[in-house]
Amino acid sequence: MDCDVLSRYLDLYLDGELAIEERSEVEAHVRTCGACRAVVTAEARFRAVLRQQLLSVRAPGSLREQVRERLAARRRPVAMAWMPPLAYAAAVAAVAVLGYVVIATYPKAPDPVAGAVAAHVAASGPEVSGDRDQVESFLRTHAPFSYRLPLQDGEGIRLVGARVTRLNGVPAVVYQYDAAGRRFSVAQYQPPEGVDEVPPHMDHQDGYTVATYPDRGLVQTLVGDLPDGEVSRIVPAVWTR
Repeated sequence: MDCDVLSRYLDLYLDGELAIEERSEVEAHVRTCGACRAVVTAEARFRAVLRQQLLSVRAPGSLREQVRERLAARRRPVAMAWMPPLAYAAAVAAVAVLGYVVIATYPKAPDPVAGAVAAHVAASGPEVSGDRDQVESFLRTHAPFSYRLPLQDGEGIRLVGARVTRLNGVPAVVYQYDAAGRRFSVAQYQPPEGVDEVPPHMDHQDGYTVATYPDRGLVQTLVGDLPDGEVSRIVPAVWTR
């Protein structure tokens, strides 16, 4: 795997369409190539933010009403001579909707969850590798806030590294875990200003299971290609609050 090959496989990698062997080759290259790591991180972050913003966008009521009126006009029987103008009007309305969506999807505020997914996808490698003691020794001098290890080792789960980063502008610690050969990460950060506690929730982004939950004044976002049941087993207390 080299930079040219990775550029051809980038979309397939981020879409989760590569075979396990090919995905492993991409991630191995990204760990050692800073230029490709930056490209993958930027593209993954863009996709995550764009997807989240698109899901939250609603056109204003006045625009929706105009579109409905145009569509209703097209369904009414009219002379053939009027069809081109009506088709043109419908096209204008469609372009207006698309233009509103593009404008409205411009990032409005930092989104740590989207950043957590991007950080996991990038596979950029932790700033410290090792067991619990090595990670804590590193974080005591580098963590941007009063951290705590999100998960205890045991039952096939072990901490293998961590790094200090920013998730779309939000200071965070991203912990790397191994679950019987499968990698997952837990991003830890402080809740938004004015928010006492982020409600726990689970969803899916970029083909990954994403679980976000509060933990004694901090927020955790677990990201990995794990089934929902496995994620619920790893953090069972979250779903009983």
